[in-house]
Amino acid sequence: MDHFELQDELQALQDIDSYSIDNESDVSSLDPASVADLLSSAVDALAHNPEAITDPAVFDAYRSLLKHAAALQGSHMIKILDSISSAYHAQIEATVRDIDEEDQQTVSAHKMPLEIYAFLLHWFVSAAEKVKTSGEDDAPAPAPKARRGRGGKAAASRSTARKPPEEWSWQDQISATLNLISKLLRMKTQRIWQTSAERETFIK
Repeated sequence: MDHFELQDELQALQDIDSYSIDNESDVSSLDPASVADLLSSAVDALAHNPEAITDPAVFDAYRSLLKHAAALQGSHMIKILDSISSAYHAQIEATVRDIDEEDQQTVSAHKMPLEIYAFLLHWFVSAAEKVKTSGEDDAPAPAPKARRGRGGKAAASRSTARKPPEEWSWQDQISATLNLISKLLRMKTQRIWQTSAERETFIK
């Protein structure tokens, strides 16, 4: 990826419907297997190398998933957050090491991936509110009244047990996400963002 302007991307998110993605996948029109493949490919790329987020194909996969978050399941959101958080943490650790070694050229190279992860995490928080939480719309239907047979015993219910809802709640993820952000803010950010305007945009 040649460049990434955090401020421009954040502003574009104000109107998600018109937000442009170069290689967008219309997740809402994909079958479950295709959604799983799209997500797995992106997750595998970051697991192999956190800096792969600067690969347009990987970045666009995450953006497509978040843009169409309303079509995702709770398990997808958990996987997206785990992937972004783990890779972001690894990128922060690598940045801290380079800052300690005082190699300014190497430190500067971390700016783009750090900003991209910050952007995706910001978007995730907004998108998480669109995904059905565990238990919503999953209340079991009222059991039918049992009929009494000739022997006076209540007839057994023939209703089929409903599949339990997926375990997903953004509330359960907030603490770990805040810990990650706290770790990020403890970095010597002035070594990466050398103007006040850049630092303020990133921190916000």
